[in-house]
Amino acid sequence: MAEFDVVVIGGGIHGLTAAAYLQKAGLSTVVLECRQEVGTHCDANEVTIPGVRHQLHASALITAYSPALADLELYKFGFELIESDFSFFHPFLDRKAVFFHGWDPNIQYKKWKRLSVKDAQTYKKLVNGVAPNFLELLETFQYRPATEENLEKIRRIIFKLPIPENLLELTGIEFLNIMFEDEHIKTAIAGVATMGNFHAWYKTSGAVGALWTVIRPVNPWYTARGGAHMLPHALARCIAYHGGLILQGCPVKKIIVKNGEAKGVVLADHALYPEKEIEAKKAVISDVTLVPTFIDLVGEEHLTPELVRAIKAFNYDGTILFTASYVTKEKPKWVTEEWDPDSAKVWAFNYGAESLDDLKRMGESIERGDIPDPVVSVGASFVYTLLDPSQAPPGLELVQSWTDVPYDLKSLGGPDKWDEIKEQYLEKVTDRLNEYAPNFKASIIASFAYTPLDVERRNPSAVHGSIEGGALIPQQYYLSRPLPGFGAPRTPIKRLYLSNSIHPQATTNLAAGYNAACTVAEDLGVRDQPWWRNRPLEWWWDSLRKKGYTPRFTVEVD
Repeated sequence: MAEFDVVVIGGGIHGLTAAAYLQKAGLSTVVLECRQEVGTHCDANEVTIPGVRHQLHASALITAYSPALADLELYKFGFELIESDFSFFHPFLDRKAVFFHGWDPNIQYKKWKRLSVKDAQTYKKLVNGVAPNFLELLETFQYRPATEENLEKIRRIIFKLPIPENLLELTGIEFLNIMFEDEHIKTAIAGVATMGNFHAWYKTSGAVGALWTVIRPVNPWYTARGGAHMLPHALARCIAYHGGLILQGCPVKKIIVKNGEAKGVVLADHALYPEKEIEAKKAVISDVTLVPTFIDLVGEEHLTPELVRAIKAFNYDGTILFTASYVTKEKPKWVTEEWDPDSAKVWAFNYGAESLDDLKRMGESIERGDIPDPVVSVGASFVYTLLDPSQAPPGLELVQSWTDVPYDLKSLGGPDKWDEIKEQYLEKVTDRLNEYAPNFKASIIASFAYTPLDVERRNPSAVHGSIEGGALIPQQYYLSRPLPGFGAPRTPIKRLYLSNSIHPQATTNLAAGYNAACTVAEDLGVRDQPWWRNRPLEWWWDSLRKKGYTPRFTVEVD
């Protein structure tokens, strides 16, 4: 336990992904996790009724995109995705709804056509236009580091589509107003993009996120049998199977830096092995976000004053969520079910935004530090037991709503005010959700409020409760993520790499961890592995066919 080829700080899903790849590639690897369980944001908690496992943070798994499913054979380590026909929908108070299908854009096209023939045709043109290059686009955009070369490849693909030439100068709202006419469709697209941290009111990243939401022919937003925590557990089992080590209860106090190189780490004095030094013979990977990695673990003495200022100015106020978690006697009965009975089949949903103006006002409220009123939920919400009844005892349903809020509550006096207002705000969320599912409030047996301040207390790496390792504002996006000239996953400290606060962002598609692993493996000469050659989507695509589904990349119906 004195030395390893690679030391990974943090047992989140991206640190675990990087560790699993590198250990399987033959590098002795250790993961150091401060908590007693890996997967900080992908765990389950019995916070209300025994047997009801609330997933307070990462819930919607888009792991189906990832090559890791095949490369690491996660299905052999207890990870099983549960698919549903429709992965997502957005109900409206006029009783209409917008649907996003999991694997067949033809079905999504027909749903959108009920709202607007013109918008459905626009969707068809965009999806079919990108279809021949979609896998290449997905791979380059998500599963490759941000480089000028990759950016040019992305540009060549997307600017063949019938989209505005000034796309990168637009906000998501501006892009959608140019491309579509129906307010339901525009709002639903903006909500899904915002859910992915591509806030619709952002310039550049907002427009890119809106476009990405439209041109994806597949939307694999699912859960795992047993809950989202099965993902980090499968990664941990993979690491152990290949001979790697995970030490829980081992917070890191310091990264050892000598002559501008990361040499290892020192554990905290309250760690399982107090003050122990662990040597990293070849690399250190931090799955901690940017500011605590460099200010707390590296130390300002190893950084230039200019870099210290830039790091301290890093913006974490991107997607900040309030979690309202419920145990109910019955599933929500949506006001949209008469207009479209498929509403009752969809496990994931947004609600509360009735127009693009609502989203714009939400963004303005958050910028001011005010809680949006009325409540808007485009952080994603779920009826977990619709897909996986095992997540609650028989006869009970597990429902969760994420609403978009500010961390700092400037108008109320600061983030500490969350402790005072969280029950009151929980009631407002409940009332708002009940407008869209009028049976909901009466069916509640228990509820639990979890604030951005709670998130930060539980995981200090999630500064301000950020779910994505920092905001995707234009100055922190793609080549500029986390900072211009940083070169992530590499860093200004030699042999120190990041698997958090880097492109694309920290989501359950495992892309940040994958990109970190690829870069480290290339630098250390172990990237050329016969098993490390799978492409995004391929394993899941084959899995769907084996289950009797017919996944498609194009819209073929009129």
